[in-house]
Amino acid sequence: MFKRAVFKVGALVPLGVLPIVLVALWTSISVGSERTMKFENTTGAAANDLHIEFTNGSTQITDKGAFANDSENGNRHDLSGGSVANNGSTTIKAKVDGAVRIKAWWWTNNGVRQGIVHEDDVKALSVLGGGASGSGQISVSIGGVVHTFNTIAGHSPNQTVDEFSAFLNSFVIGPDTLISQDRLAASELNFYGNVLGDDPTRLQSSIVTPDLGQTLTIIQGAQADFVPALTTYGLIALTLLLLGTAVWAIRRRRAGIA
Repeated sequence: MFKRAVFKVGALVPLGVLPIVLVALWTSISVGSERTMKFENTTGAAANDLHIEFTNGSTQITDKGAFANDSENGNRHDLSGGSVANNGSTTIKAKVDGAVRIKAWWWTNNGVRQGIVHEDDVKALSVLGGGASGSGQISVSIGGVVHTFNTIAGHSPNQTVDEFSAFLNSFVIGPDTLISQDRLAASELNFYGNVLGDDPTRLQSSIVTPDLGQTLTIIQGAQADFVPALTTYGLIALTLLLLGTAVWAIRRRRAGIA
């Protein structure tokens, strides 16, 4: 009465293409985002602990800077076994699948908090409208480095964001990238300051001159979410599913089952 439904894996992913798909998935799993951050101590006194609370609990610290120990508790990392003098700094590196984002960070000395609890230095650029007139100017400063971005006449919002992204990459001191960034959409971009402390060294950005053909918006303190994407665990599950499906289909084929 009922016909047995037969799923043919070739209809979804041809067996010859499957190895390529699997390699691509596992390659994407291994790709992460590493961020190098300079934490400045402007509390007025020396500090022997640095506390960082990331937004992603999978974030790993790959370089502890001035500290010997990293006590991890969920998305919080307590760095100890070192000291940073007043007006001194230490450079920390962290890595995660996706973007390294900080929810809060602060200094302590022998367990007593020094100064205020800081948030991440993050801004967002949004570009809307048609072709740029070329009159737009955006000022960006960090760590004593100040540059002005100029829009290019006739370029689309997507092109303007592409050019602003390349402009941000010019903020370097030696081997250190001063600004990290994450593309939210074709015409939207988050950018993060990697010099973390107090004014005037922290990331600052503003619209100096509006563009007559495009609406340029800098959102201060924005931390917009990414377009939903597969997590590492989702990629692993999908890989196993495809692999299992391929094995199942091959066994059926060898057994002569239609």
